[in-house]
Amino acid sequence: MNILLSLLTSIILSRLTNNNILVFICTFILSSYLFKFIYDKRSIKISAVFAFFLSLIVNSYINLNVIGSSKIFNVTTLLSIIGFTPLITYILLFINKFIQNISERHYKLDKKIFKNTKYSILRYFILILITWIPVIISFYPGIFSYDAAGQLNQMFMGKYTTHHPMIHTLFLDFPIKMTDLICGSGSVGLFIHLLIQATVFALSLAYLVDYLSKEKASFILKLGSLLAFMFVPLFPVMAITATKDVLFSAFYLLLAINIIEFIKYQDKFIKRPINIISLIAFATLSLLFRNNTLYAFCLFLPFIIFYLKKYISQIIIVFASIFLIVTGVNRYIDVIYEPEPGSVREALSLPTQFMGRLYNTEENLTDKEKEKIQSFYWNKRLKDYEEHISDPIKNTMYKGYVTSHAPKYVKLFFTLGFKYPVTLIDSFLLTNETYFNPFDKLPDDDVYRVLWEIRDKDDFFNYDIEFKFKENKLAGFYYALLETGEYNKFPLLKVIFNISLYIYILGLALYIFIIRKEYNKVLCILPFITLFITVLLGPVAILRYVLPVALAAPLLIHMILKKDN
Repeated sequence: MNILLSLLTSIILSRLTNNNILVFICTFILSSYLFKFIYDKRSIKISAVFAFFLSLIVNSYINLNVIGSSKIFNVTTLLSIIGFTPLITYILLFINKFIQNISERHYKLDKKIFKNTKYSILRYFILILITWIPVIISFYPGIFSYDAAGQLNQMFMGKYTTHHPMIHTLFLDFPIKMTDLICGSGSVGLFIHLLIQATVFALSLAYLVDYLSKEKASFILKLGSLLAFMFVPLFPVMAITATKDVLFSAFYLLLAINIIEFIKYQDKFIKRPINIISLIAFATLSLLFRNNTLYAFCLFLPFIIFYLKKYISQIIIVFASIFLIVTGVNRYIDVIYEPEPGSVREALSLPTQFMGRLYNTEENLTDKEKEKIQSFYWNKRLKDYEEHISDPIKNTMYKGYVTSHAPKYVKLFFTLGFKYPVTLIDSFLLTNETYFNPFDKLPDDDVYRVLWEIRDKDDFFNYDIEFKFKENKLAGFYYALLETGEYNKFPLLKVIFNISLYIYILGLALYIFIIRKEYNKVLCILPFITLFITVLLGPVAILRYVLPVALAAPLLIHMILKKDN
């Protein structure tokens, strides 16, 4: 039976590669080896479900990059998906078996380097921050992300919007305006802002290393994480980039660790007032520093509340405190600064990309359907559709008309979606390709998509902010490495800078926990899963949107390797 299944899998995969004999032989050898292992039915069924979705993703992106469409309902594509599924199923089962057989090794240096004390977190924090200092100085006064330029313009005009979290805009606003007023240079204020941000970011990473140490994680994992935070070029650059996502990621990571501790230790955790205060503080800051955090909360909180229902009174106190603080802060900002609501188009990236792709690629689209799409968009710009980013078309949306005719817009989206489902799926997959396709190329040659945005435009004369970091050799090297993609020349950096790696680590964790029946661990990673779900509806797939998931990779790996008793 195993030989027959191996033969069938090999034939299907070789047929998909024009009867390539090498593919046939390699697939047959691999599948013959994997299929000889015996597993229980439950494990096979669960693995098959995960394998089917992985096969679906693999085949869809192969088709999209080769023929320009996923052809997901095509017979050949369906056969390909089915052909890949058994092989991926047994690869997943083998990975789980391999992980279970990993034995923990002990090193003499472990207790010396990661000695748990009351102040061990400060030791990791100082180590991280000291190694960042040369980079921080070389990039003076700091780095602007794509969003920061718009926030600075709001500050100068005195007209604020909630497009970006107001708390972050004001946090950026205050030091720049103060130093511009006192010493005539906004650069000093920006530098102060980013020094505070770098401190918070470094503390969150130190907290993670300290947590791994206290949980007796693998020495190699702890050491690798600490060294990565200290010396991998991306971390100090992120620390001094003016963007809400860095601070949000720090707060969300700390919140997630506190939730994990609550789920794991329960009575011991809830009896300490400092833990309750930490939950309230980090949840509040996470909600204030990114607008879509609320949706992630709404998705994962019901499950955690149900699991911890015996602590419902304490949970109510936590929620009430968070609600009052967030509402109070936002109300105060509304009264004092009177920000305009953010544009409705920011929530419509998925339908925008779908309609843009439909308008430009679907041959069967009728003139009447084109007219309906044109009623919501500036038709001369509909041809500016880009596969990987929604901004070119989204920015041409008649937002007032969409708002006043929302039911009509929603009806059009669903009507066209049911009629052209493949185009809908393709538009979603292409917008989020960076998250799923390990071979997606960054930086993008067609649109502005990079690993990390290091903008060097000197457009802010009103605050005397000047970016001259390219004149510095160290900063220039980091700029070339991260912004222009020189990291692709270094195999190790190319791997660890691959955004999809961290999504697949999260997916692997979910698979491992379900197959092992470690459902409490599934609850622990729900904050990361639900956050990822929310960013799938975003305008583009970039690292800073999923930064909390990437930062949590050492934590996820520890949870995968650590077996519950």
